[in-house]
Amino acid sequence: MALGLGAFALTLHLAGTEVTIRQTAPALIVAGLGIGLVIGPFFDTVLSAVEPHETGSASGTLTAAQQLGSALGSAALGTVFYSALADQGTTPPGYAHTMQITLGAGAGLLALAFLASFLLPRPTHPHEH
Repeated sequence: MALGLGAFALTLHLAGTEVTIRQTAPALIVAGLGIGLVIGPFFDTVLSAVEPHETGSASGTLTAAQQLGSALGSAALGTVFYSALADQGTTPPGYAHTMQITLGAGAGLLALAFLASFLLPRPTHPHEH
């Protein structure tokens, strides 16, 4: 995810205000693959700390929390973007600077998520009976 975010920021920096979707697509694909590689093990790690008879409820709660987190993250970054855009103006250079600010905020949130991952319980392996 971080590699994709960094590649996206670099692409925007190098392409400037003339950036195209073809230029940003590879970085966005890498970011999407990173998210995909994280979510599966994340669910396994969290659910490994739950009693087997509570797995269904925990899975539903975890999915709801993940969706809520996605919505709140999108709202937070949208707020950063539009607040910065109001300060920078809607000119091409204003949009470019606004994207730099928003990507910085996204990187900060990603760093916080990384640090919070150390608070997750360690996966346990079920004992064979």
